[in-house]
Amino acid sequence: MILNDSWFCSKVCLSHDILNKLKSVRVLDVSGCCFGRFPEAVNDLMHLRYLAIRRTYYPLPTTISRLNHLQSLFVLYHSCYSARISCSNKWKQLKYLRREVNTTGGHFSLPESIRRLINLVHVDVEKAYTLMLSGVYQLPCIEGSGEFLVDKKEQSLVQLRDLNKIRGELSVRFLENVKNREEAAKSHLDLKEHISKLELEWGSCDGAHDMDKGFEVLDVLKPHRNLDDLTISGYPGVKSPSWLESDWLRRLKLICLRDCNRWEVLPPLGDLPLLGTLEVRRMEELKALSQEFFGHAGFPSLERLLLERLPKLEWCLVDNDKVLQNLRHLSVAGCPRLRSYRTHPRTLRHIAVLDKEKIHFKLQIDSFELSRSFCRLVSSSFHVLRSHHLESIEDMEIYVNCLVHMPMIVFHNMKSLKKLKIFGIDEQNTCSVITTLLGENGCPVLPLSLKCLALEKCYLQPSSFSKLLNNLSSLETIRLSKCGSLEIPSLPVSLHLLRMLKRLAIYFCDWISSFEGSEALLSLEEMKIGYCYDLEYVPYLDEMPCLQKLHLSACPQVMRLSKAGHQTALKELVVRSCDGLSSLRQLCDLVSLVKLTITDCSDLLWLPDMDGFYSLRVLSINQCPRLRSLPRSGLPVSLETFFLSRCHQALEEQFQRKEGPDWNKFAALPGCKWIDSRW
Repeated sequence: MILNDSWFCSKVCLSHDILNKLKSVRVLDVSGCCFGRFPEAVNDLMHLRYLAIRRTYYPLPTTISRLNHLQSLFVLYHSCYSARISCSNKWKQLKYLRREVNTTGGHFSLPESIRRLINLVHVDVEKAYTLMLSGVYQLPCIEGSGEFLVDKKEQSLVQLRDLNKIRGELSVRFLENVKNREEAAKSHLDLKEHISKLELEWGSCDGAHDMDKGFEVLDVLKPHRNLDDLTISGYPGVKSPSWLESDWLRRLKLICLRDCNRWEVLPPLGDLPLLGTLEVRRMEELKALSQEFFGHAGFPSLERLLLERLPKLEWCLVDNDKVLQNLRHLSVAGCPRLRSYRTHPRTLRHIAVLDKEKIHFKLQIDSFELSRSFCRLVSSSFHVLRSHHLESIEDMEIYVNCLVHMPMIVFHNMKSLKKLKIFGIDEQNTCSVITTLLGENGCPVLPLSLKCLALEKCYLQPSSFSKLLNNLSSLETIRLSKCGSLEIPSLPVSLHLLRMLKRLAIYFCDWISSFEGSEALLSLEEMKIGYCYDLEYVPYLDEMPCLQKLHLSACPQVMRLSKAGHQTALKELVVRSCDGLSSLRQLCDLVSLVKLTITDCSDLLWLPDMDGFYSLRVLSINQCPRLRSLPRSGLPVSLETFFLSRCHQALEEQFQRKEGPDWNKFAALPGCKWIDSRW
């Protein structure tokens, strides 16, 4: 017995010579060893009763049938196998793999010859692998998750009849190939008590015959009542099976119904006491979520409800505060007739209501780490918010796709709102949204709890936008991206009252030419401005005493960066593609500056004097073709790394020859490394 308790492979390998000497062994557990393929020497251990091995990259050989006395076979998880399979999809190996490997991904097959082991009473396959059950009906001793593929010739559903020890997950596919009700009934799914997850899947079905036969088949495929997770896919019938109409599956925690295009009315799933997740996807004929669907209990445990691409679906439910009392996540996509939501779940934390043509936004939702309270929707579905209690919403995203009335009362009730993002799918209609947020008589409707405001692809009126900012004195983060203006020429952006602001990021906003009131930015720690082609002035660094990071990119009208007195907080300064800058000499005594990057400034002639740059460690200068020299006073002794490339030829030649006045300024720093960034 060579064991390994770790999930990861130990990389230990037992040699053929050692295995060849174990002629009398009855129990062989090499689950702690790493084998690429089944060891041939094991086939000669004629007295073997018990064998445990980690899954090999290649399938079990047919010669395993020579182990006539084998009673128990265990196949365990192998992390090396999983890693190798993930690499084996390369095109160069595809032909080779098809020839020699009959196990792909998470599937696992037993050789047909294993049927000859008449003494075999126990086969256990790690639940991480899906055992292909087709053709192993003569081995009722099999345990493990399984997949059965029905075909019209050999693989009848009857073969599942005696496989009652399988456990974990069972998938039955191509159910359209089941001949009749009697064949399906003989599978005895109700006797498979160790199955926790069941998937029943039909392929392509056409015509009334398939519709009737589909119902007859599903009606007798009644699972064991211990089932936790049920998926029905591609079902061609109209009616629900009798075992879903009753309370037979009272332990169900998840139901997924998808691609059942003829199913019209759902059973009373609301009476399932433990159901926590319900997903209904792509069912063209589903017409209503009625009182019958909610049942008497009204989904007492449901926390997640997903409705996707249900073109005929409507709510048919009177106001009832007792339904969906624990709902936390509601996602609706492609349900054009679902125009009102009459329930009032006070526990709701996440709402995503998306138009059919915007379903791609939904794909991003699952990748988000949801905050305690999160809401995302397109503006055409804004009416949803009227009927929900949103006092606890902290994070909200609005995608503006059409002109819509946005009730101000909704925002008045969002007393916990901290983050708001508005994205213009249709930019022309975003101006009305911003006006709504400003409120009547310039009184904002957004709560004072708001800390972060992000606007992307929005049309703004600078005068109204400045009023909005000045009424949100608690803001800590502002981000503007690709926002246009309806006012030309535009007024300066007012920052007078933003004393709490810590982060300011502005990109692709051509209408911004300057800021006013920057002396109020006493808390600002980070400023990033890029691709604002009309921007002429950047606030004095002295006006922002807490500023630690300043990035300025592609602002060709900016002529200077100024610091008149002491600025002790700035640690990182990046200047890129600012062709209007000819000198940085007005920057001095940046005592905390650690990194200075200057790139692609075509007119730059002078660097700042660095006498007071006591903390500078990294200096990078690239693509400044008119820069002929380094600072007159030399480089700071704290400098550790110096990048220099594509500057004036006179400066470049000094560093190539390693001689000259500017080279000597660098050479005086024995601990500094020069890197030519062209390489």
